[in-house]
Amino acid sequence: MGSETQFSPKALILLLAGVAAFLIYIYVFNVDIPKIISEIQRANPYFYLLAFAASILDVSFFALTWHFLLRPLSIKPSFKKTFLLVWVGLFIDLLIPAEGVSGEISKAYLMGKDHEDGIGKVVASLVAQRIIGTIITALMLVLGALTLFVNHLLTGFVLNLMVLVIAGTVVSLIVLLLFCIKEAWTLRMVDALVRFADYVTRGRWKLKTLRTEALRATRMFHKGIKTYGADVKALAPPIVFATASWMFNILTYYFVFLSLGFSQISWSVLMVVSALIIAIKAVPLGVPFEVGLPEITMSTLFFYLLVPDLKLCITATILIRILTVLARFFIGFAAQQLLGIQVITTVDTKKLLEQPSEKENR
Repeated sequence: MGSETQFSPKALILLLAGVAAFLIYIYVFNVDIPKIISEIQRANPYFYLLAFAASILDVSFFALTWHFLLRPLSIKPSFKKTFLLVWVGLFIDLLIPAEGVSGEISKAYLMGKDHEDGIGKVVASLVAQRIIGTIITALMLVLGALTLFVNHLLTGFVLNLMVLVIAGTVVSLIVLLLFCIKEAWTLRMVDALVRFADYVTRGRWKLKTLRTEALRATRMFHKGIKTYGADVKALAPPIVFATASWMFNILTYYFVFLSLGFSQISWSVLMVVSALIIAIKAVPLGVPFEVGLPEITMSTLFFYLLVPDLKLCITATILIRILTVLARFFIGFAAQQLLGIQVITTVDTKKLLEQPSEKENR
């Protein structure tokens, strides 16, 4: 991966549109922006620092999940490399929004390119991680929904939203599992996609080699999935780490509200809001930095389920998004640069070793 990062005019327009939508939301509900700024300025830095630490630990345990899913597939990178690639994936997801798709494609390529048949295996690890995450999301949604229902908080649009998201989560989980189980289906689909691309380009791209490599990678993907099936115990550490990642994600929300002086916090509400926001972000709207819809959804859910003070809800949302968007963007950018420096150093060293010494030339 090069160190240059491109940001297209279309992406900038979509970003501004997302920001404008959130500002219109604030204006429509007559929330005073100077008061929001004042609330942000009075936030307790101690609790906000804890929220930042929780956000970092969220990503760290997410990286550990992937790291331990790679090991059974005989791909054993250093944790430093896995950790940096996870940050790079988050960085790319923010620039090219298609939650997990753009970032995971980059992770699959960067991790798999140094291993024979590695890309197919790495994709298997990423799909396994997605399945574990989806199951945890579904469980949290159901558990949180039941708690809210018992407390008579699950009504109106929140109930409809919950039902829709739970249904969508279950459907996506079933689709992922079918891709893992039905190897013949996957091979036919990949073959059909390559043939369609060849038809559209009228053979100009010479996709025969690509077709062979794609089918080979697909077979290695299914081989990786079968490896997990043959050694279920190997999935125990990733499941524990993925659960820990979720817990720290919720703690990020919790500490942000504490920083604003609000302590009457319902854990079930935080579980539901966190899961719903992940579902919203999974919709590939193409808006860089995932701006607009997540903020509006988060603020509204906090208002209906947690505290009837929209100013406080919007302030908490902004502070959370600073940690989960802006901070991750800059850390991800730094990780990209660091990986770029490592690649350059490796290449230069190889060239230096391959060059004859001055004495030999003489």
